[in-house]
Amino acid sequence: MEFNYTAEDFYTLTPYEAVTKINDPFEREIAIKQLGIYAKAIGFKDGFTKMYKAYEKSRKAMMLSVSDENFTEFEHSALELYTGEWQANESGVYKYGQNGIIEYACTHPIQPVERLHNIDTGELKVRLSWQRGTGRKKLWSEVLADFDTISNAKNIVSLSRLGISVTSGKRAQNLVDYLADVLDRNYDIIPEFTVFCTSLGYGIRDRQISWANGGCKHMGRAVSRRRIL
Repeated sequence: MEFNYTAEDFYTLTPYEAVTKINDPFEREIAIKQLGIYAKAIGFKDGFTKMYKAYEKSRKAMMLSVSDENFTEFEHSALELYTGEWQANESGVYKYGQNGIIEYACTHPIQPVERLHNIDTGELKVRLSWQRGTGRKKLWSEVLADFDTISNAKNIVSLSRLGISVTSGKRAQNLVDYLADVLDRNYDIIPEFTVFCTSLGYGIRDRQISWANGGCKHMGRAVSRRRIL
């Protein structure tokens, strides 16, 4: 490995964070040894290995201090939900994974806000609410999604067509895990509505919904929230 650090750089977090980002344990150990030799050669007298151990101790203490009962911190959201290990704020949804590396589920606010129970079929759907954009254009959008969609990493990628930031692989699985955690932890907080058959399709109290198409007609005055039909 090639390094371009000065002796002063070893008094910052930069070289230690670079080592932490190496996922393979063997390669990480090689980097530690090489940086130790490099640091000594350029005149860093405090010892890289010693400093790295102190950094690891500090980082682990910080990770342990992170509460496993976090909650959503989204602006203008109708619900405040428990999120467990997940951090959920204006920068997105993420958790601290192995070696303290941030693992994203989504790069913008997203959360379940309703459960809908079809009394004719017994089927459940979930209304997801998400927010994208900046400034005054940062609006909340909603979509009615099948449990089959949000509980499967392969299926949840289909939500990207609506503008939800989800990609295949680890991020998709993280989003599935986040939504499952929030739904489980907030069962009594997230409202559930019974959907019944009407001559117009399906009804839910004072609203008409399109169950099959995964959408909802917005009833009433337009607000800074849009629903996907």
